[in-house]
Formats: sequence, structure tokens, C-alpha cells
Amino acid sequence: MDAREVASLKRGAEDALTRGDAEEAGALARRALEIAPSDPTLESLSARARAEACVARSDRYLDRRGELLEEAKKLGEEASAAQAKLEDWDPPSKKFPAWAMEERAIVARAKAEDLLSRAWQELTLAIGFSRDHAGALHRLSGLWMERYEEASARRDEAAMRDARGWVEQYDREGRFRDRFGRKATLAIATEPAGAEAYAFRYEEREHRLVPCPYDCASGEALAPPEASIEPEKADLRATAYPLAFSAANRLGTTPGRFSLAPGSYLIVLRAPGRVDCRYPVLLDIDAPCEAQVRLRTAAEFPKVPPGAWTEEPTEYWRFVPSGAFIAGHDPGADNPYDAPIKPIGDFFLARYETTMGEWTTFMEDPELAKVGALAKFSEDKDLVEKFPLYRTGTMLGLSGVKFHRETPVMMVGWPLAEAYAKWAAARTESSARGLVVGLPTEAQWEKAARGVDGRFFPWGNRFDWAFCGGARSLVATGGSSGAALAALPVGKFALDESPYGVRDLAGSRQEWCGVRNASGSSHPLRGGAYHHSGSTIFRAASRYSSKKDSEAFHIGFRLAAWDQ
Repeated sequence: MDAREVASLKRGAEDALTRGDAEEAGALARRALEIAPSDPTLESLSARARAEACVARSDRYLDRRGELLEEAKKLGEEASAAQAKLEDWDPPSKKFPAWAMEERAIVARAKAEDLLSRAWQELTLAIGFSRDHAGALHRLSGLWMERYEEASARRDEAAMRDARGWVEQYDREGRFRDRFGRKATLAIATEPAGAEAYAFRYEEREHRLVPCPYDCASGEALAPPEASIEPEKADLRATAYPLAFSAANRLGTTPGRFSLAPGSYLIVLRAPGRVDCRYPVLLDIDAPCEAQVRLRTAAEFPKVPPGAWTEEPTEYWRFVPSGAFIAGHDPGADNPYDAPIKPIGDFFLARYETTMGEWTTFMEDPELAKVGALAKFSEDKDLVEKFPLYRTGTMLGLSGVKFHRETPVMMVGWPLAEAYAKWAAARTESSARGLVVGLPTEAQWEKAARGVDGRFFPWGNRFDWAFCGGARSLVATGGSSGAALAALPVGKFALDESPYGVRDLAGSRQEWCGVRNASGSSHPLRGGAYHHSGSTIFRAASRYSSKKDSEAFHIGFRLAAWDQ
């Protein structure tokens, strides 16, 4: 009788599992175990039923989570639309509806996160009951892949490695094997052809993305050369990211099609008679990268403006080759670009901000009044009388501070910065050489700062006050005062260097860029300055503006040049 009853209960439990009724299957399996507690097949059946019940509960949690996330997304969009119709000075009562939607969205996301935790717990229990349960493994690998993608969006390398390990452990089906095992494709053609291509993979080391030689045979990143990164040892011609070239990281000759692991790379193209070209790429297995790069000779670089720290064009300028880059796409930035991808042509950007040496040469030029649009500035006696103060350091609030010829210029409004650019263009005969010299556009500035991988700062994705010149970087300069920090020469913070080798884009001075609005009354500013005490302003995607006549200690500029 007992044997027949056990067999009947066992069949009932298996039928219930087939129907997807894990609760009933579990109840029947437990009754059978009470009759035959030592039957191993019943123990296995009971474990399967418990695992199925856990998976079923996790599915309910995940389904509800999806509904809540969709609700939160919709509420967020409605709140943004409502806020777009409001003015800053509107009374709180008019803003209450938008705020209420925001709060409801926050609550919905919090509930969704709680449901995700419950689902995760149920799936972990399921694996405890039945370690090879296909449904639980499938869902866990999917959730960990979601975590991997989130970490990737945050540029969190440690979290990405952790999530990848769990994906590979649970992904018995191999759904995501290609995501990690496949190579990405990079096709490069150069003008002229025959350039040698070398690969450097960006790896996070010491809170920075460091270009490490990429061993093409093993697919591993090798140790980079050591570099001096201390402010007191700063060298205007040196770099905090020296590159090592060898047979190991040589990809081949252009034109060529190469296979590399997905990720962010610096490709350096070298050809006889041409200046080495840095070409950052972000490689994805689902989006082959095709590059057409024009290699420049030293003679094609713009000439150096009078009074600069060097007379060598390839030292003064950094070449940024054409191509798309990730603009904006930084949730921590102020007012970032909406469009995540922006194509942009070749251009040159000054390695450093315009210095006092360059500025005083401009202001002392006896021919200033003859350079077209600059005449009105030479007639402004008050303005002309300002420039000797830059050399003596007796400016407002900076009495007694010693300035250097290499100190970045300050107290320059947008019109005069633009006038300097016209003067520099005339003095370097840029027009006759087929070049336009001016202030960079915002897109040019941001690409030069970030490269193409969407990094948050020129050096990577983590902020530290020792990496650039800001209000809390004083300890990095020996406890100097704010005024002394303002007077530091360019390039003192070696780690504030972009993938193209441009320096001081995050700190030192905010920099004027080209016209943003139609009226021309307000002009864009990019980067942070020595007196800023919050890290958001140093993010490369943050965008600001000021009235064109603003003359402040923290505002300077640098030059750009591009083909006519």
C-alpha cells in the first residue's frame, strides 16, 4: 500500500512540474518523503520542485520589476517635459506637479530595486536546491550580464571584471560567450599608405586609464614605461604616459584589417617623413571600426605664435584626426551634449593654454592697430595699460605673486581672446597656408579632452585632486595659496593629459570656446580652474557659459587650428 501511494504521489509531483505548478509538486514530493524518507529519487524530486518554486517566484518579481522600471521611465519623461515649461522664478506651487512625478519615479525605482534583490535571492536558493537547474542558471547569467553592462556604462573596471566572472560561471548555455570571447575588427587606411600601426590598450591603473602596450600574440596588456608625475618635476615637453614601441605591440602596415579584444585603445601610426599620429579607438564586437587617417608632415602643422614656450610646431600643437567621438553621455556632468556621437574633422589644438609670454607679446606688438579687427583694442587705453600688471603680479587680489612667462593668461574676455586668435593667425601666416586659427569649438575641445571612449576626465573615469589644478589640489603644490596656484606655469599637473597629449584641459583655467548662442551675448566655457572646489566642473562633458565681456582670474583660453 505504501509503495503504491509513494508511486502515485511521485507521478503526481512530476505531472505538476510538467504543468509548471511547482507549489503542488513540492507538496506531493514532501508527502511522499514522509512515507519513504530514505528514497533518493524523492529527495531529488523535492529539490527540483523547490528550485522550480523559487524560479517561479523570481519570475513574478522580475515581471513586476520591469513594469515598475517602465513606469519610472515614463514618469521621468513626463517630469522633464513639465519642468521644461517652467521658469526658475516660478513659484513652488507651479512646480509641485513636476516634483510629484519625480518623487513617484524615485519610489518606483526603489521598489524595482527591492524586487530585484528578492528575485536574486530566490534564484540563489534555487541553485542551492538544484545546482544545475537550467532555468535558474539562465536567469542568473542574464542578471549578471545586466550588471556587467551597467558597470560598463559607469566605466567601473573592477565591477565589470566581477560581473564577467559570474556571467561565465552561470552561462552554461553559452549565450554570452561571444560577448567576451570574440574579437573586434579594426580596419585602418592611411594617407599615405604604408604606415606602421602600434596598439596600446587602455587599462585602469592607479585610478587612471593608462595606455599599455598590447601584446598582439597573447592579447594581454604589457606593463607601461614609468613616468614622472610629480608637479615639482613637470616638464613641458615630457608626458605622464610614455609609449613603448616593439614587435610585440606592432599590429602591421596600413592599409590593414586587424583583430583585437573589445575595449579602448590608442593606435599610434608611424611613417617616414610624417609626425606620429595618435588615433584612439573604442572597439566593439558588434560594430567594426573603419578609420581613414591623413598623416601630417611637420611642415603641415601650424606655426607657433610669437612669445610661446617653444618655437617647434610639433611641440606646441597636438593633432586630433577626424572621426566620431562620444560626446556628453555623462550623468555626472553639468549640461552635457544631448547627442552621444558627434563626427568631427581633423584639427590641431594647442598643447597648453595661451601663456603670459604669448599674451604680452601680443599686447606689446607695435603693429597691433594694423591687424584689421584689432584696431579698437589698441585704442582702449585702459585695456592696454593692464598688460604690464601680468608681469609684476600686482593685479587685483594677487599682489606680490610672481608670474611666469609660462603662466596661463587670465582676465581676458571673449572678444579679446578672439582678437588674439586673429592676431596669431596673421603673425603665423595661417591663411596663406590653408589654415584657420581661432578658439576651438565645444566639440573640438571635448573630443581633444576625452578621446573617443567617453571617459569622464582626460586621464580616465576617476577624479582625484592631485590629478589637476583645482582649489583642493593645493597640497599637491606644497600647500601653496590660491594666488600662487593661479600663477603656476602650464603643465604642472602632468596627469591632466588627454589621449591626444593635450594638457591642462581639466584644471588650471576655464577656457573660452567658439560661439554657442544665436545672439552672441553669451559664450561657452569649458574645463575647471584653480579656484573651483567641486569635481563636477572638471568633468570633460560639463558645459558652461559666461557673458562675452567677463574678465576673471580663472578664465583663459587656448588656440585651435583647422583646414580652410
